[in-house]
Amino acid sequence: IHPLVGILLCVVLGGILCLIPAFLKMKYKANIIVSSLMYNYILFYFGMFLLAEVIRDKATGNMVSAKMESTARFDVMIPKTGIHWGALIAAVAVVWTYWFLFKTKKGYEIRLTGDNPQFAKYAGINIVKTVMMAQLAGGILAGIGGAVEMYGMYDRFQWITNPGYGWEGFVVAVLAKNNPAYVPLAALFLGYLSVGSDIIVQRCAVPPDAIPAIRAIMIILIGAQGF
Repeated sequence: IHPLVGILLCVVLGGILCLIPAFLKMKYKANIIVSSLMYNYILFYFGMFLLAEVIRDKATGNMVSAKMESTARFDVMIPKTGIHWGALIAAVAVVWTYWFLFKTKKGYEIRLTGDNPQFAKYAGINIVKTVMMAQLAGGILAGIGGAVEMYGMYDRFQWITNPGYGWEGFVVAVLAKNNPAYVPLAALFLGYLSVGSDIIVQRCAVPPDAIPAIRAIMIILIGAQGF
């Protein structure tokens, strides 16, 4: 029950926070990607304030929170690995997202609005409501992802730099061509590339800047298909 309550709170907070960039887009025509990226910094530094002034474990002398209760953490699903029960939640999220986007009327409206908002408007789709709903769904998934990451991998909150998962998710979406069914493959590939690059840099004397350059070329080539 403990981790489920934590996930539920993250779902509520993630949904509410992601509605703000959508509101800015609908009200002031602000680019939703730019406003979201800038919004990340506001939330990040507010989080650092909470960490430093509210939840910090001063006994450690470091910028970390107090330890979470053991009942809040996910157990390991496969022994002798780091794979925990949060992986099952991720799998369910992938299936649900695919079903919602490609098998429901609301999902079709979201896809149509994203592809051609003018046509969607002429087709009678409420653009404002659809964009807000898409952002709400995205915020819910982000909240679940953050909770699973924290409860499965850490025993306390200890991030003092932005881990960049939002940008990584953007790259995964490009690789998966916005299809949830391909997201696990794209994410595993990107994760393998990241972990493998660390090993190559350590063992083969390859400059660390070479790996991001390879990733950048790959993404440019994939993105170029759209042109």
